[in-house]
Amino acid sequence: MRWRYVASVFVIGAACGLLAVYGPWQWPLSADTAAERTRTIPTVLATKTTTIYAENFNGIGSGLPPGWTVRTDATAASLGTPVSFSTTPIDWGNVSGAFKNFASANNAGFNASTPDATQNSAPDRALGIRQTGTFGDPGAAFTYQRNTTGETITAVSFNAQMLSVQPRSTTWTLQYGVGANPTSFVTLATYTDPGTWGNTNISVTLSPTQSAEVSNQPSVFFRIVALSASSGSGNRDSFGIDNFTLTSSPPPTGPIVPSCPGTVAAFQGTTAVACGLSATSTSSIINNATVFSVTPPTTGFSIVGFVPATGPGGTATATLQIANTVPTGTYSVVVRWSNNDTPPQTADCTMTVNVVAATPVTPINQIQGTGNTSPLVSTVQTTEGVVYGLRSNGFFIQTPDGSALDDGNPNTSEGLFVFTGSTPPVQIGNLVRVRGTVNEFVPAADPQQPSVTQLSGSLTIARLACSVPLPAPTVITPAIASTPSPLEPTLPLRYERFEGMRVAVQHLAVVSPTGGFINETNATSTTNGRFFGVVAEVCGSGFCADRPFREPGIRFPDTVPNGGVTGTLPPPVNVPRWDANPELLRVDSTAQPGTTALNVPSGDFDPSTPYPAIVTNLVGALDYSFRTFTILPEAANPPVFSNSGAPGVGEAIPLAVRPPTDLTIASMNLERFFDDRNDPGRSEPVLTPTAYSNRLSKFSLQVRNILRNPDVIGLQEVEAPTDNLTVVINDMAARLNADNGNPTNSNPALPFYAGYIFPTNDFGGIAVAYLVNTNRITVGSVTQVGVADTYVRPNGSTVVLNDRPPIILQGALGDFAFTVINVHQRSLNDIATGGSPVNGYPNEGYQVRHRRQVQAEFVANLIRQRQLANPNERMVVIGDFNGFQFNDGYADIYNTILGNPPTPPTSGTNDSRVVLAPTAAWNPPTPPLVSLTGTTTNSSNYSFLFDGSAQTLDQVAVTQNLSGIAFSETARVNADFPEVDRNNPLSPRRLSDHDPKRVVISVPPATPVLQNCRVALNIAEQLLAGSLCGAPNYAGDLVLRAVLTNTSTQTISNVSVQVAGLGYPDGTPTGVIVPAVNPHRLLTADGATCSSGGQAGANQSTVDGQAPIGSNTPIGTLNPRESRVITLRLALPGVRRLRFFVNVFGVGGTACPVALNEGQAPGLVMATTVPLKGTGFGFELLQDKGRLTVAPLTSGTAIPGTRFGRRR
Repeated sequence: MRWRYVASVFVIGAACGLLAVYGPWQWPLSADTAAERTRTIPTVLATKTTTIYAENFNGIGSGLPPGWTVRTDATAASLGTPVSFSTTPIDWGNVSGAFKNFASANNAGFNASTPDATQNSAPDRALGIRQTGTFGDPGAAFTYQRNTTGETITAVSFNAQMLSVQPRSTTWTLQYGVGANPTSFVTLATYTDPGTWGNTNISVTLSPTQSAEVSNQPSVFFRIVALSASSGSGNRDSFGIDNFTLTSSPPPTGPIVPSCPGTVAAFQGTTAVACGLSATSTSSIINNATVFSVTPPTTGFSIVGFVPATGPGGTATATLQIANTVPTGTYSVVVRWSNNDTPPQTADCTMTVNVVAATPVTPINQIQGTGNTSPLVSTVQTTEGVVYGLRSNGFFIQTPDGSALDDGNPNTSEGLFVFTGSTPPVQIGNLVRVRGTVNEFVPAADPQQPSVTQLSGSLTIARLACSVPLPAPTVITPAIASTPSPLEPTLPLRYERFEGMRVAVQHLAVVSPTGGFINETNATSTTNGRFFGVVAEVCGSGFCADRPFREPGIRFPDTVPNGGVTGTLPPPVNVPRWDANPELLRVDSTAQPGTTALNVPSGDFDPSTPYPAIVTNLVGALDYSFRTFTILPEAANPPVFSNSGAPGVGEAIPLAVRPPTDLTIASMNLERFFDDRNDPGRSEPVLTPTAYSNRLSKFSLQVRNILRNPDVIGLQEVEAPTDNLTVVINDMAARLNADNGNPTNSNPALPFYAGYIFPTNDFGGIAVAYLVNTNRITVGSVTQVGVADTYVRPNGSTVVLNDRPPIILQGALGDFAFTVINVHQRSLNDIATGGSPVNGYPNEGYQVRHRRQVQAEFVANLIRQRQLANPNERMVVIGDFNGFQFNDGYADIYNTILGNPPTPPTSGTNDSRVVLAPTAAWNPPTPPLVSLTGTTTNSSNYSFLFDGSAQTLDQVAVTQNLSGIAFSETARVNADFPEVDRNNPLSPRRLSDHDPKRVVISVPPATPVLQNCRVALNIAEQLLAGSLCGAPNYAGDLVLRAVLTNTSTQTISNVSVQVAGLGYPDGTPTGVIVPAVNPHRLLTADGATCSSGGQAGANQSTVDGQAPIGSNTPIGTLNPRESRVITLRLALPGVRRLRFFVNVFGVGGTACPVALNEGQAPGLVMATTVPLKGTGFGFELLQDKGRLTVAPLTSGTAIPGTRFGRRR
């Protein structure tokens, strides 16, 4: 027969490979022997057969075996030259010189006289040679080349055969050489002609050095070579080789390593099992397991379902069965494992088996009940089900399909979570009986979350079977997902009747992408595998679904707290309520062991948003966490991102390029944009240089490719370094300028950005800031406001109001003046938190709500002050308002800033609509601002995704003079994309968790304007003098000496001065302007009496040609470049701050025409705050440093008293 091992790789010493490599052995099997050989092969291998390679040459009638060559001219330093081999069988006596196909001497009954014909038909062949004086004497060689990678060779053997004995004698040498063409060889053995016919076995055990040299090599040559010429005279022998083998010494047998559960349980009277018993050995086969002993002795314990290891290194498994006849008690059971060694090795493992008294089984549906909470809460119950899902701290069971325990009621769940507190001691497919306490779990961090029914406490878990079919999943269809449950809306639990069950969703539209964990130092993220979706319906060739949005009101089931700053009011009766979007499903793709995170983008079916990922094959346990029913996909049925790569899926949506006549203003929350330096005095993330560069790159990509290089960029959450304030904002500007191809502003046609930032009150170091394209925008001023404002908490303590004080930018696109107010309000975190009293508030929720409200009132009052100073100022308010475009039930931050009452509802007192209504300090903008983000939700109106619900926190509001020419839009580049997209610096996606917004203002064409007449008013001296008014509660008179200069080239006549009284803040810190008993008062022209003005908005003016207070010369006319010293004296209330503007009026010449749209002096106008000198003053003066717009003369004739326009 012919047998030959042809595998190229085999690892000696790793017995686990023996069975795996059996396949390449080749026998010519007959029909009756094939089955027998297949059955006995594992036994042969298990005895550690160590033949790596064997060649019997029985197939050489078809050619040389793979790797073999025959050669002549071989020497001690050369393999020789390959020559041809004749495959035709030939007799031993043939005298021609050649390598030949001889009959082997191993053929049964053969001897030196065997006839030629018998030789040539013999089945057992040998590779032979007949040397002659001209062929192979010396230098004949039989060579075999082998790749020994992964092999350990320890012995070489072959049969040397004298087949025709002749007078001459040849010595044959067994050698090896290493390499593709070795030039040196190591001799292992020699064979010298014995002078008799027959077979001699040559077997060599390699030394450790020799074994190491020939093992694990890409090329090794073994050869039997005639290095020396034959001796004697006459003919030469016919010589052959047969049965060449390479072998390995057997490795030592590894020990048996058993594994058994430490403790198992059983209910008396019910057969139970202990699953998962196993044992393995690296180099033997585990072939038996028995119950060796039971203490105390009893019958009823047996091994069932034993499966031996399939080969060395394999694992044997078994199940311990505990019969229903075993009495109650605790037993120590020893299981003994053995292998196929001679004699067998053994190893034991010991289990503790607790057999407890039988208790009645309560079906899972009776534990769950028809409501949110179990009717059996706090009682000890025993139930039964199939383990179909695992978590790190427990497992899910469900009534088996077709079980009598199933009540058939669609309103009761057949699934239940068993809380173990650690790795559960069960496996998928176990049928278990569990006894424990019925519990309604509510997380401590969210005490108002609806509870989850579970079995917990002291658990008894008995397995009744190791592997049974899993219950078929219940499919959550679009009809189920869209149908409210009987518990709604008070309890937003649409899927309560499936809690704890195995469910499936055929098509889930992802509405909030996979989240993750951010490493700020490296500016990278790792996935958490969690995303949100809604059940999608097939619509034609696509899908349909409605995206859930945050809606007005306090979400169910949270209770409405008492109203007011400290809860002294009853709960407001008209507060709107939000159903919390119960149709949402959360997916935790890595919650079950062995699963892989699924990273998916989200979206909507609106063409202005990315198209959502569609997830299919979604099968798993229905859990409830973070107020959302959550599917935990199975490792055996991983969910599929079915439309990955489809158009619109996972793609950022750039905004349109606007014409140059449009003014564009962007708002970007950058989610903690820090640099790579460690600022002194602050705990902050310090990025690596690479991470910082990557963040700058993504920022630049968003600004340039998505937002299209806006004229003004209002930024939130940018670092304001303590040691070098402008370094981060300047780095951002430099990166933008470089990436726009204009690093040094050598091309005014390209954007060139400059940055503006101020110190922050935020303990984390983030601030609001601006970047301005200075090649399009003329910046008049950038001012931070409210940095020192404080407010008083109920316990009397004072605290800084604005964490991140707003910044006001005044600028112009050509002659179109505008103002931008950039805000970042206190977040919604803890808005509904309860707990202990803090700082005079009943709990943290009241403290958070109050801070948010007074911050909003500060912004509203700021806007109102500017409206009073200049009703026609064009204002754009942007930023992260951390407030929705409607009443959230606790406070209505956005409507407070807009100047509207809490909405919805649209009727009722303010404190009946919202928990914390605007306070008495609120001075709402009048007329109200216009929201460009709208007041309702729609498919494209969102900038942030929270727990699956789309919402707008980044708002845009404008004064009414812009509402007809402005709109806002949202760039889809952050919120809809998985957190791991943050890791790609070449993509603009996921720089932040907020989508940026862009305001577009279509600037109307303006009538050409010649040079306006201008004046400058500079305060040269200020002092506090005695009170001339004599009224009580006045600190004295503020005397201001100012220089009024005509800075234009035109004469201005009829000049008069007006003080526009803005009043002063009352006791609150928000700068509210209200009438008061003792406002500031402007002294009358005679300097002896006080006017009665001073209330908010009151104006007191000199008369044309009349000297201001303290001046002996009337102002009258100011020639070009002429200056006049004027004095103003104002009576000041005690311990108050003064706020007013000084306006200058006059009539100019015909060279000072004014465009119709400049009736209120638009342009680069700035009001700066100038603190008064000296201690104890406590006032601040808003000093106008802008320009004066004057009325033109009619036909060159001055019109006395004509005033046109009012300075801002």
